[in-house]
Parts: sequence; C-alpha cells; structure tokens
Amino acid sequence: RDKRAGRKMELYDDFIKKGLSYRRALVRDVIIMILVVLHLTLLTITKQTLQMFDCRDLRTFGSYLEADMRISCTSDEYIVWNRIAIGFFCVYCLGVPAATFFILFRYRRKLYSDLEIQQTYQFLFRGYDAQAYWWEVTIQLRKIIISAIVVFFREDPEMQGYLTLWLIDIALVITVYIKPFSSRNGYRMELLSLIALHVTMM
Repeated sequence: RDKRAGRKMELYDDFIKKGLSYRRALVRDVIIMILVVLHLTLLTITKQTLQMFDCRDLRTFGSYLEADMRISCTSDEYIVWNRIAIGFFCVYCLGVPAATFFILFRYRRKLYSDLEIQQTYQFLFRGYDAQAYWWEVTIQLRKIIISAIVVFFREDPEMQGYLTLWLIDIALVITVYIKPFSSRNGYRMELLSLIALHVTMM
C-alpha cells in the first residue's frame, strides 16, 4: 500500500509539473505572438494614428481632416477623435518601444545565457551584440519618425526628402560608431541598406 501510495504521489507530481510546464509554454507563446504582432504593425498603425493630426487648411472653407474631408478640424467630433488618437499614440506608438526597452533592460543579464528568455524574446535582440541588446528600440523609433515625416510633410516633398535623408544619415553614423551587430555580415548588410537608401533619396 505504501508503495502504491508513493507511486500515486509521483504520478500526481509529474502531472502537476507537466501542467505547469504546459501553462508556462502557453503563456510564453501568447507573449511571443503579441510582441510579434505589435512589432510588425507598428509602422502602419503609427502612420494611421498620426493622420488624425493632419488637417488641411482650405482658407475660406476652414480646416478639414486630410484622411476624411467630411470632418472639420474645429468640430466636436474631431476633438473627440483627436483625444483618442493622442491617447492611442502614447499607449501604443510610444508604448511599444518603451515596453521593448523595459523587457530587454530587465533581462539584459540573461538574454544570452537563459534558454527560456531566449526562446521568448530572441526576435528582439537576436543578431545584435550583447552591448547593444537595445538596438531594436532604435529601429522602432526610426519607424515612428519616418511615419511622422510622411504624414506631416506630405505637402512639402522637398522637406520630406531632406528630413528622411538626415534621419538615414544619423542612423548610418550611429551604426558605424556603435557597431551593434554580432556578425560582420549583419553589420555590412545594415550599412549597405542605409547607404542604398541615402543614394536613393539624393
């Protein structure tokens, strides 16, 4: 009886452990899925959010929202949507880079040594040097700035081109100075892509 009871306890412990490991794996997969979706949609949603601040002045007719010319930028409806857009921009557009940095900074000492941390967050720092684990945040911020340039300087293509070119040059200089990639191939590919963008914008 003692052996049977001991065996049952072992089976019960194994069941609990498997259940906990399955639950932990499920939570990890959900976290990965959410982070990937937020990361991939950042540029598009940021651009759409910023369009809520882009009003066109029609002189005698007043100012109207460029994304929907039926909405006057002085109307109560626009004020409501504008406040929603401000909140969404702060929570989502700025929140994604902030959350990314918080996660990476919190686990900075385990990113390259803890297998579970690597399985969960590796797409945020894989390919980067341990001293530049935060580099993905700069790329996210670059996307936000590009979205702002596209939206707010839509009617001034020349200024839009200059600002984009300056952003590319700044990113190029910082990349050369910090050398954030762990491999030479990754570093060379990033440099070539930034140089190609620079030549295209000239």
